[in-house]
Amino acid sequence: MSNQTKGLFSVPKNDYVPRPAENQRHLRFGTPGVAGISREEQDRNLAELKVLVRERQRQECKEREDHKPGPQSANLASALGKYATAIAQERLENPSDLTSSQNLPPVQQHSDEKELLNRLNKEAQTRQHVENYEMERTMKGGLSANVKSAADKLENDLKAQHK
Repeated sequence: MSNQTKGLFSVPKNDYVPRPAENQRHLRFGTPGVAGISREEQDRNLAELKVLVRERQRQECKEREDHKPGPQSANLASALGKYATAIAQERLENPSDLTSSQNLPPVQQHSDEKELLNRLNKEAQTRQHVENYEMERTMKGGLSANVKSAADKLENDLKAQHK
């Protein structure tokens, strides 16, 4: 019954799952700094995103009658989650451990959102080049995709603020 079709779907001969070559393994499960982004820079980006989320939540709670955070802070929280997921994949850590206050460096209260956006876009582009070079494609749900998603969410938030 191997490689025969049963109904509409083919039945595989075995359940072998190909593993990445030894030189590609670091992309998904490797050490920090593979794409030239230092651990300190990643931690600074995480800390600044977390400060932005908190500031936006406070601002929206003051503005709204029901004193609950609104959609803009939820969008920023999603960006923080995407970036934390990407970094956690690279470091083999839990994303919530990365965003805890004790693991993040102190950051100035009013960080420049445009500068952070530029750094995230540059990091996403660098990671995408590394993935394209090593694996000959950009992985869906991979490191570069998550960093790019975080940058896009931050960019959407900046656009919504300036309307």
